[in-house]
Amino acid sequence: MSKKILGCLLVAAMITSAFSSCGNSSSNTSSSGSESSSSSSSSSSEAESSSETSSAAWEPNFDEEPYTVYFQYCVAAESSGQQAVSDALNELTLKELNMNVELIPQTMGTWTTNMSMILAANEPLDLFLSGSGSFGTYIESGYVLDWGDYMDYLPDV
Repeated sequence: MSKKILGCLLVAAMITSAFSSCGNSSSNTSSSGSESSSSSSSSSSEAESSSETSSAAWEPNFDEEPYTVYFQYCVAAESSGQQAVSDALNELTLKELNMNVELIPQTMGTWTTNMSMILAANEPLDLFLSGSGSFGTYIESGYVLDWGDYMDYLPDV
C-alpha cells in the first residue's frame, strides 16, 4: 500500500509539471537565447539534485509487475490530444517508476454528478479532485488517506 501511495505522489508531481509545461511553450519563445540557456542549466542542476534526493530515499522495483494508478481530473471539454498525453505520461512513468497511469478526464458537470457514485462503488481511483465542501465527507467515509507519513520520501513535492 505504501508503494502505491508513494507512486501516486510521484505521479501527481509529474502530471502537474506536465500540465503546467504544456501551457508555457509560447512564453518561452520570447526570452533571449542567453537567458534560456542559463535558466535551463540552473533548472537541470536543480532537477539533478532533486532526483538525487528522491532517488536516495526510494527506488522502484523493476522486477515486480507494474501497477496502475488511477488519476481523475477535470477538463473543460474532452479533446483528441488527451490520449497522446496519456501515452507520453505512461511511457515516462513505466520507465522511471515501474507503473502505469490511467488518466480519467471528466468535465465539471460529470464530476459533480458521478464522483460520489464512483467512490461509493469502490471503483479504482487513487487521485481525484475534491472540493472543500465534500472533503469532510470523504474523510469520514474513508475515501481519503493521510499521506503525511510519505512526504519524507518526497521533500520537494
